[in-house]
Amino acid sequence: MISSTFSALIVFVTFLMLHSLVFHFLKITQRVRWMAILLGVCLFLLFFLLPFFRSLNIEEKISKTSQTGLLSLAVFTFIWFGYLQFYFIIERGISPRFLIHFLEAGKRGLTLQEANTLYPFEDVLSRRVDQMVASNLLEELSTPSGKYLKNSKKGQWMGKVFGGLKGFLQLGNGG
Repeated sequence: MISSTFSALIVFVTFLMLHSLVFHFLKITQRVRWMAILLGVCLFLLFFLLPFFRSLNIEEKISKTSQTGLLSLAVFTFIWFGYLQFYFIIERGISPRFLIHFLEAGKRGLTLQEANTLYPFEDVLSRRVDQMVASNLLEELSTPSGKYLKNSKKGQWMGKVFGGLKGFLQLGNGG
């Protein structure tokens, strides 16, 4: 169990270093795709590191390999999803962005009009829609009466999952 946790933590630290290097030195436009690529690289690395952290003999190693692998995968996945939540709050969240703007404004603060000028709602909506189209969650349809957006098959599936969870948790209307 300790070898699983230790190897998952080492691979997660490797993920953080790779993520920092790639996102700092390359101009990334498809963030979600790159996060998935880095995840794949780290999962590949995880299963190559496992043998180095096992202190079992050969017979036990053969019977415990799948258990250790699954535990390592579970630990790494939970850490990775927690990091994704943190990353996307910073990258996409309106509240952190406003907190930064208010911090930069100093003691005077900002009026609602000034805050809207710094980060207009149209920009928020446009950015979200562009990311959802790039992630294949939405499809753009051009008709003679204008441009429309609709869920892709992936978007329909995700909408059903999130709608079901939202209903189950009784979160009501709103974002």
